[in-house]
Amino acid sequence: MAYANANLQNATNNQFGRMVNDTIAGFKAASARRAVYREVFGQLNSMSDRDLDDIGVARIAIRDVAKQAAYGDA
Repeated sequence: MAYANANLQNATNNQFGRMVNDTIAGFKAASARRAVYREVFGQLNSMSDRDLDDIGVARIAIRDVAKQAAYGDA
């Protein structure tokens, strides 16, 4: 019976460990996506209206372009 309890305890610890690791990985991925968003937004926002026009981006669309670069179409 002790073996069964120890086995169950290990399984529970492994599940919890996986959950913690998955949560941390999710935070890291979200942080990386947010960094891409900030970088793209900052670069586009620092451009002149003429430069933006040259690349086909309206100033009002900068947020949308940065969001698409960081998060995709979703």
